Formats: sequence, structure tokens, C-alpha cells
Amino acid sequence: MVEASKPLSAVVFGSTGACGRELVAQIAASPIWASVTTIGRRPLSPPPPESSPGKLKQITVNMDTLESNPQVKSALSGVDSVFCALGTTRAVAGSAEAFKKVDYEYVAAAGRAAKKAGVPHFGLVSAQGANANLWASDWKPFHGLLYAKTKGLAEESIKGHFTYVTIMRPGLLDRGDLDRPLEKVWGKFMSSVPVSKVAAALIADAENFANGGASDEKTLAPQNVRPFLPSIRQQRNGTVVTTKAAYDGAPGMREIDPQSSGSVAQISSLSPASTSKSTTPVSYRVSLFDAMKFNGPGPERINGRLAMAMFALAAQNEVSTGATFYQQLTNPDWKLVIVAVVLTYATMVPVLKGVKDEDFFMFSVKAEKWNGRLAMLAWVGLMYVEEFYAHACFF
Repeated sequence: MVEASKPLSAVVFGSTGACGRELVAQIAASPIWASVTTIGRRPLSPPPPESSPGKLKQITVNMDTLESNPQVKSALSGVDSVFCALGTTRAVAGSAEAFKKVDYEYVAAAGRAAKKAGVPHFGLVSAQGANANLWASDWKPFHGLLYAKTKGLAEESIKGHFTYVTIMRPGLLDRGDLDRPLEKVWGKFMSSVPVSKVAAALIADAENFANGGASDEKTLAPQNVRPFLPSIRQQRNGTVVTTKAAYDGAPGMREIDPQSSGSVAQISSLSPASTSKSTTPVSYRVSLFDAMKFNGPGPERINGRLAMAMFALAAQNEVSTGATFYQQLTNPDWKLVIVAVVLTYATMVPVLKGVKDEDFFMFSVKAEKWNGRLAMLAWVGLMYVEEFYAHACFF
């Protein structure tokens, strides 16, 4: 734990979620922090234990008025750090627009309010694979892309506006009793990072900055380094991207390992050399014969993409024509044939040149292999069901 030169103060947006709740609890219990204020549409209940009476203050506001609310302005005045753990799901929000409002618009509004108040440090809980440049659609089957893009846009709304910015990109979160149903299922197969570790890492970086440690770190040019994105097998690792103000010339970047020993995750600077070592993808070069096999990182990506794309096309054809999957396979139309040819060509070329095992959200080799297998199994299963009931499932 970093010993700050003076008692610190913090404001937390999104305090009722798993990460926000843990942030408030750890700050309230720490003697380093003199005060913590929560700002949200409802108070945190029950409130966590405090290291001193009156340390925690809770402000309930209409989130659409963050930038104009005088209570918010007063709460942000003179604080050392703002932490933002705002986030929801599409199911809870009710629509894509409502989801984007919480995960992007409210985050951006919190950032603008904090910047206007002169807050020096902003800490944001983002997500693995966040990328503002992704193509995304509001259509529900593409929500994974929309989620990653929205998180990326939220990051961009914060970067470059504060003396110091910390962005945490954890993988699958272990929320304890607050785990969502799907997270409980995935947690059986994939490792996860406890929200307590995410909160500890954010707080540690804020204390380090307040004590002058961050200003002594070397700033690394973004073209020389990349943030480390954990793979499915490495999701116990979190990622922190920290940026300094424009006067430093370029943002600095750091990696935090939430599994580090001790009560608080240890922070270490990334150098270009160490980053390239951890992010260099493994290339799988295969022969034409090997590429035609079913198994392997390259061939399974081809089969997986074909299965997923043709499953979607076949379902659309079934809705429009009433033809079952089996009937479409025995009497394929020109669209089905063209999709098969184009996708085979588009994926065969990179496979023969060398497939890179890149860990990038749903496009990693592991993810594509599993998505492809599921699509193929779903197709076979639906064919059996349709033949048994003698009618199309989607018609």
C-alpha cells in the first residue's frame, strides 16, 4: 500500500454495481482516504463499514443532469480521484440505446463534470476487448461487438482530459453474490478476476499518483507499446492503461496483475521490450492438405466462419421460403453457394500464409473455434428437430 502524503478524497460513480460497491468498501475502510462520495440514481445499501465516522457521503441524482447538478459540482470540487464503474447489460437496460446511454453517455458526462471541476485523476472500469473503432450494430446478435465498441468509446471520452487516467480492462469478473446468470455458467469453464482485485488495482494506482509516483514513470509512446489483452486462459490478469496529460507528449501505459501477492495488486511499468514479448502472436502456417483437415487452429477457423455465416443465411432463407435446413442443403440456392465460395477463399489465403493466435475478444482463435463448433452442432441439431417434426423451426 502506498502511503499518501495527505489524506485523499474520492468520488465514485456507479457505486451500486459489483466493482463500484467494492471500490467504495475499500476506500471507506482505508485510513489513507479521508472521504468518499457516491453519486448515482440510488444509494448504496447497506453502506460499508467506515474507518472513521462520517467518511461516506451518498448523493442521489438524476443521471441525465450530471453536468448541471449543483450537488455533483460541489462533490467533485477539490477531490483527488474520481472512479467510474458505471455499467449495465442490454437485458437490464431494455434496449441497445438504453445500454449505450449508461455505458457511454453517462461515463462521458461524468468525465466532463470531473474535468470541469479540475479533478486530476480519473479511474475507469472498462472491459477486455474495448475498441472504439469496431464496426457494431444495434441488432441483438451483434451485441458482443456493440459492447466492445461502447466500452471503447467510453474510454476515448476520458483519455487526454486529466493529468492522469487509469483504465482497467478486466476479463470475466467474479462478482460473488452479484454474478449474472451467464457469468456463473462461464465461470465454470473460464478463470475470472475477483472484483476486489480490480478495485484494489485502481485504488493502488490512484494512491501512487497522489504520492508522486506516477509523475516519475517513463511515458511510453503509443506506437511502441500495446495494452496486454488477456486470453481466455489468462483472464485472471487485468489490464490497466494509464495516460498522462498532453504536456508529456504521449500516454504512458501500465500493466496490473490482480493476482499479485499482497493486499494490493502490484504495479509495474511496461517497457516496449517487455510488451512486445507478451503480445507477439503465435503464427500457425499450414499446408493446403492440412488446411483441408477439420482439426487445427487454421482449418477450424475456416469451418467455424462458414458454419456461423451459413447458419445465419440458412435461417434467413428458412424464414423467407419455409424450406428446412436439410432441404436447403440438398437444393442450395445461389446465395448459399456464393457465401460458401467467398468465405472459403477469404479464409484459406490467410491460413496458408500463417494464422495468428491473437487474443482479441470474440475474434481470438479459441473463441472462433468454439463459436464455429457451436454453430455446426446447432445446425445438425436443428436439422434433426425439423425432420422429426416435419416443419421448419424458424418458419
